[in-house]
Amino acid sequence: MDDVKHCFRDNYLRYASYVILDRAIPDIVDGLKPVQRRILWTLFQMDDGKLHK
Repeated sequence: MDDVKHCFRDNYLRYASYVILDRAIPDIVDGLKPVQRRILWTLFQMDDGKLHK
């Protein structure tokens, strides 16, 4: 049972670190989070000469 607890604890710590570092903290280069960057890129690709909200 201790092995299972140890496995879950290690995997959870890895996942939590990934979420915090790769998804929640803005990038130092442009100050955007990955999801914000994807939204802006999608809006850029959708440009048809009209204003998008």
